[in-house]
Amino acid sequence: MREFLTSIKKDKKTQIVLACIFVLILIMNCFTVKIADDFIYSQSNGILDIFAREYEQYMTWSGRSVAHVLARTSLALPRILFVLCNSLMFIWLILLICFHAGTEQKHLSYALILSAALVFLFVPMFGETVLWQTGSFNYLWMTCLILSFLIPYREEKKHPVIFAVIMFIAGIPAGWTNENTAGAMILFILGTIAIRWFTDKKKPELWMVTGLAGTCLGLLIMLKAPGNAIRMQSFPDHSGLSALLISAYEASLVISGSGDTGMRTLWLIFAFTAALAGVLTKEKKRILYPLLFAFCSFAAVYAMIFSPVYINYSRSMFGSSVFLIIGIVSSAVPIFRERADHPVIKPVLAVCVCLGAMNYMTAMIDLVNTRYQFRNFDRYIASQKAQGNLNPVVPAVNRDIMTRYNPIYDLEGIQGDCTHWVNQNFAAMRGLESITATTSLPWDHIYWTGDPELMNITDFETYLNFVSGNDRYIVLITSTDISDDSYQEIRGILREKLDIIQTNSRYLCAAVGTTERNVEQSDEEIYSGTTVEGHYFYLSSMNDPEKCDIMFGADNLSNKNAGLTFAVYSREKGHLVDEITWRPDIMHQGIRCSAEQYDKRG
Repeated sequence: MREFLTSIKKDKKTQIVLACIFVLILIMNCFTVKIADDFIYSQSNGILDIFAREYEQYMTWSGRSVAHVLARTSLALPRILFVLCNSLMFIWLILLICFHAGTEQKHLSYALILSAALVFLFVPMFGETVLWQTGSFNYLWMTCLILSFLIPYREEKKHPVIFAVIMFIAGIPAGWTNENTAGAMILFILGTIAIRWFTDKKKPELWMVTGLAGTCLGLLIMLKAPGNAIRMQSFPDHSGLSALLISAYEASLVISGSGDTGMRTLWLIFAFTAALAGVLTKEKKRILYPLLFAFCSFAAVYAMIFSPVYINYSRSMFGSSVFLIIGIVSSAVPIFRERADHPVIKPVLAVCVCLGAMNYMTAMIDLVNTRYQFRNFDRYIASQKAQGNLNPVVPAVNRDIMTRYNPIYDLEGIQGDCTHWVNQNFAAMRGLESITATTSLPWDHIYWTGDPELMNITDFETYLNFVSGNDRYIVLITSTDISDDSYQEIRGILREKLDIIQTNSRYLCAAVGTTERNVEQSDEEIYSGTTVEGHYFYLSSMNDPEKCDIMFGADNLSNKNAGLTFAVYSREKGHLVDEITWRPDIMHQGIRCSAEQYDKRG
């Protein structure tokens, strides 16, 4: 590896290529926002607390302790450090691919371009596996750890006995990385030893065996984490022959091109490159290592069928894709060496660059748009906190132009359900009591310039105490069927505070001001055009919440949730300033979001 890195110092063309790749990935990292698990792992109180929290996770959820300790530590540090280190780690991945492919100095720039293009275009869920802070440690960093550990196996140099001890110790974290990729690493080590034994007639060195033992021990520690058994209970039972065959079928779809893995294209490129190398070059023996990398990639996919829990065949295929990319590049290296002047090579690299550039532009539009949205609601949250509102409502992230280069593409953002784990951890990180997301229409018309005092109230009786008889507001009420006995407490509070429910009618429509009120109660569905204190509202109540309307002007602003919905009109501001739905099961935490957003619990 030392000679490989030294060759980079001697080649300015290679340095320029690396600098360009670094700048491009650095920009992407700068525009990527924190999301999902980042909110959980950001919560720590020093290094001892990080290890204590990780120990708890090892005992209750997951065995990937190496990745998660690094993620927790990174999230406790200034973001800029991660941005720089993660960009450098991506460069290290590209260099490792070229090293394992056996690239020489003369053609290193070609191999770097090919490797970077293949990774950028085809690794699954690039945003989640390379840019997402928590995800990058699980996939990008752990894959780099594995490939770094494999460096001595590719060099096959003589080492002193102490190196055997070092390899055993280093093998433990290398195996304690990622279940299927660590398995592929162990398979690669066995393959390397087999090639050495049967092809080169050489016995394995002691350090090769101790390194293998260390990786097996690390993998065993990860797989035997007590948390894995607990986590299994959160998923449907996948035991039995039928479940095994279904998993095998799903793995076959991954290889053949299903979903977002891009592996079918990689396999076609590998087949073409390997065949071309066999035809155009004389080094037939070199095809052994490309085939070994490809076989390990194949095995890493099918190893997932033995998992007892539900498998998401997307970002879990990152390591498998990287192994296959090494197989492709190592097949291309002999072509670069022996047929560098072939007229096809430079056009192929140019196509790779063009495809990468087009995808990069699309990805950057996506990342910039998402960061802009997050910046806006960060400012909004800060303004709400300054006004005493610790329960703000934010706009849901617009996903219309989202790509796989964005971590949020397949991850959960802030939900309509304030009890969702993402919401709870985001709120804890920002010093809030709760946070809720809703769709753009109600947020633009209600919450953007809403009433912080109202939004800060999450209890039904407290809410009614605040709005009843308040000369700042007109209270609008619609409902779905509220005749059930479970609504008796709500009906009693309404009767006491607003004096508007006198019967056990199924539906209620009301517009209540300080000097005027218009109330309709009926066992039949209600459609009501109402004028109160000079303001016209259209209200409707019926069993289907999708048809319960609250209209002011041209906009239908009902959140379409089942239950009793309150919309509060501000005389001073001239528009609705809050909307919340109450039911017997949520009297201490109403719903301030559209029904569509509230249903996305993840």
